[in-house]
Amino acid sequence: METAHPALNRYYELVASLQAHYRQKLYIGHELQRFAADAPFSVVHSGVRRFERPAAVMAQLHVQNLGTWRADPFAQRVFDPAELDELERRLQALALGEEPAAPVSLGLGELVLS
Repeated sequence: METAHPALNRYYELVASLQAHYRQKLYIGHELQRFAADAPFSVVHSGVRRFERPAAVMAQLHVQNLGTWRADPFAQRVFDPAELDELERRLQALALGEEPAAPVSLGLGELVLS
C-alpha cells in the first residue's frame, strides 16, 4: 500500500510493526514465489497486480481495524496512546471526506501454480 498521506503511511508503519511482532508480514505478496520453491508444482505466473482505492474507503477500513488492534497487548505496550488517538481522528476525517487525499495504491500478490 502506497500513499502520500502521512496518516495513512503512519497507519501502515504501525500495522507492519504489529505484524512483525507476530512474525507476519504486511507486504507478503512480493515473497509468494519463494514459498513455491519447494512445492511439487511449476510456477505458471508470479507477479503483483496494482490497483487504487479511494483514500476515504481505505481510511474507513483502517479506523475500524485500529479500534481492534490498539487493544492488543503488544500495541498497548509499544505504541503511544496519544498518537493512536490522533491517528484515529485523522483517519476518521479522511473517511468522512473532511480531509482530501489521493487514492491509495495497492499491490495484490499473485501466484499461479500448475
